[in-house]
Formats: sequence, structure tokens, C-alpha cells
Amino acid sequence: MTAKVFVGKLADFPSGSISPRELDGHGIVIANVGGQLYAVDDECPHARQPLSQGFLKGCELVCIFHWAIFDLEKGSVVPGPATTPVASFQVQVDGDDVLVVRPDASASD
Repeated sequence: MTAKVFVGKLADFPSGSISPRELDGHGIVIANVGGQLYAVDDECPHARQPLSQGFLKGCELVCIFHWAIFDLEKGSVVPGPATTPVASFQVQVDGDDVLVVRPDASASD
């Protein structure tokens, strides 16, 4: 069974939004890009600043502190100055509930 964590209701994440949340006490960001939800770490690996204060540029999340850009689907760095990707997490919608799959979950439903 896959371990999933409730992070909010679908209405909490309007299109174009970036919302900080917690996953087992760890900060993550839920981003809604045209109705598709993504979840990544909320800490920029370059300067340890909150990515939830950044902005969306298509399917990319821009850190406003040093302009590092991360691909929301994979967590990869698009251009630096960051050289380390951010962790990305699978998001599932069950009715109106938004769930994030725990990174340690090894089995699937």
C-alpha cells in the first residue's frame, strides 16, 4: 500500500498558485500549473531560501533570491546558480483531497 499524506483540498490550490505545505514535518511547495499539481521541496538547495516565495514561469519554479529555476515535474535545475535539484513528489487527487506520496513509499496501489 502506498503511503499518502493529505495536504489540502483541491480548492486550496488555484491555478497559478504556489502553496507551502508540510510533508511529515518537512516543508514542500504545491504548485498548480494549468490544473496540474506538482510538489517539490520548499528549500532552494543553492541558498536554503524558501521556494514558496518564488513565482511560476510555465512549468518552472523561480527562486526570487538568486534566480535559480527548477523544473516542477522532475525537480531538475534549469539554469543555476543552483547545481543540485530539488526533490519532487508525486501528487494525487482523490475527489477533493490532494495527497502527496511519501518519498519512502515503495509499493503502489
